[in-house]
Amino acid sequence: MTTTRAKLVALCLAVVLLAGTGCGSATTISSGAAGLASQDFSVCDDTDVLVALLRTGLPTYDYDPSSDLATLIDNSDVVVAGVLASAVRDGETTLLRAAEASVLSATDDASADRFNATHSFVIDSVWASAEPDPLGAEVAFEPERTRFIAFLNADGAAGRFAVAVEGLHVSCGDPEPAKSVIAELPSETSGSVEEITAAVLAVVDPSSAGTEPIPTDRAGELAFGLQRCDHDAARMVADPTFYRDEPIYVGNEQPTEQVRTWAQNRPGYEDIWIDRDHNGWISVGFSQDAAIRQAELEAEFPGVGVVAVKVPATEAELRALRADVEAALQGLPSWGSGHSVSRGLVEISVPVLDDGTLARFAPFAGSRLCVDGLDPVDAVPDGDQPTEGEGWRLLGNDLTGASYRTGIATTADQYRQLWNQAGLSGELPAVDFTSEVVIWFGAVFGSSCPIRMDDVVFDLDQHLVHGKFVRPGNPTSCTDDANAEAYVVAVARDRLPDAPFAVQLNDTDPPRGVPEERTTVNVDLRPAGAILQPTDLVVESLDTSPPAPERFAPGFTIEDGFPWTLLIDLDCSVDVIGPLNATMWRSTDPDLINGAPLAWEEAAIDRMAEAEFLLTTGPPSLTITINGVAVTYDAVPATEEADMSCT
Repeated sequence: MTTTRAKLVALCLAVVLLAGTGCGSATTISSGAAGLASQDFSVCDDTDVLVALLRTGLPTYDYDPSSDLATLIDNSDVVVAGVLASAVRDGETTLLRAAEASVLSATDDASADRFNATHSFVIDSVWASAEPDPLGAEVAFEPERTRFIAFLNADGAAGRFAVAVEGLHVSCGDPEPAKSVIAELPSETSGSVEEITAAVLAVVDPSSAGTEPIPTDRAGELAFGLQRCDHDAARMVADPTFYRDEPIYVGNEQPTEQVRTWAQNRPGYEDIWIDRDHNGWISVGFSQDAAIRQAELEAEFPGVGVVAVKVPATEAELRALRADVEAALQGLPSWGSGHSVSRGLVEISVPVLDDGTLARFAPFAGSRLCVDGLDPVDAVPDGDQPTEGEGWRLLGNDLTGASYRTGIATTADQYRQLWNQAGLSGELPAVDFTSEVVIWFGAVFGSSCPIRMDDVVFDLDQHLVHGKFVRPGNPTSCTDDANAEAYVVAVARDRLPDAPFAVQLNDTDPPRGVPEERTTVNVDLRPAGAILQPTDLVVESLDTSPPAPERFAPGFTIEDGFPWTLLIDLDCSVDVIGPLNATMWRSTDPDLINGAPLAWEEAAIDRMAEAEFLLTTGPPSLTITINGVAVTYDAVPATEEADMSCT
């Protein structure tokens, strides 16, 4: 590795404490030595004074600046961040010790272990002044608040780590911006220690970049530089060193309310949430001093899975932005808004993402705003109810009849009955039953969202006839009351599928509880004048028998403490199951890697076996019982790899 330290040339040693002393382009500090020597550093409330102390006795350097953060990381043996405990001049170096520190990057495990063994590093320095050396005796820093991030290289001769020229940046707590002790970071990197730490982690592990929401200086993908909402965006996460493999929470057994009560009285508290991606731990969002809050949480709730997460925006800031954006939303026919501290975003939904709508929000481009809506190409155009289409024509339409119903008629008498069933009045339009049949769609809509039937779809492959219903105006939300609207149409016989075929409202199965939406026709109605007999129709009815067990699939969630009956596919691995309740589970019986127990195999029908799942908490455990044989599973920590595979 070519290091920045290897490129560095010390031109001269100088006491830079007094202005005008030194050579080259070294930064000078105007604070007098006496002032620093008498400073109380047990309280860290001025980052400039802290920097002045650590700069005393530094040489002047000539060096090649790193082109970017990735280069600086690559040229460092270890990158660490944490809390400084003390500093003292030790011969020709300043020795710094960390009260706590996390290794963010290391060239190898040995380098990380080597730093962790001492939690210390040095800066070249010599005190040549007659004034008292402010670091002549060890200076203790305020616990927790004296934050740092350091880019270090191994000093082979001394057997320790030394700071690179661009390698030490400190601050008095977060969100105070970090300041450089020697040279500045690459130009695109700045912010608090936690923000610089996040930037380092994003370079080291690009997947961690998803934990930070939309940067305020990034142009969005929509018009006017606005950003589209990503509903799969990750929530904020804590410093990786805050997490442990235990405990693992698989239900709602976390002491969330106790933590909330405590956290609400702490400075910078913003929100609390459950992080299912990190063993179900409690995340507590703070806008400042997350490292301090973490130490307090660990002391207050020993053994509890809880972390302090630095959030990029406060609840008040997001509420203020949301209020401003809502003012711009006024006048739209439909819209919605919300905000999320855990994602650091204000989220709004509008009917269509057209330029006219997006122009309302142009002043908020680059802020913590994202916009959701239909692309113009996918939007439902305004317009009247069509009266005909390919293979069909509209006979009647009104807000009458029953919802979630369908029917079909092949004779004049059947037509009259169907017309009455739909609740329509007036003269029956003429129908040629030689070439046509009549279908009734008893559609449903929410009172705030009127519908329109744009087409009748004849799906010959699926043996299905259904309507194409749309919501004009593209509303962002609808009331959930169920109102009926009848559509009676004449359809051409030659467009019908072969028997048996079904008539239903949409291309999806009817909702649970209203199976009678589907009407099945068991006779071929394509021949001219073919007549439907009552026995040729099947209108499905509600099945009151116990429902068949659901099939287990990764991502399933069950309630803990109660047995659940599920079908399990024995063509899938049984030594590892999941995710179940956002957790992977590994069998305590290592032999299951070779396949399911014989009793399980004997109970299976077409490789599907009915199983009882019992999930318990404290500690988490899963028991799966099939054919009287139970297998116990332990929860797998989120940091471990475990996959359920199927053949």
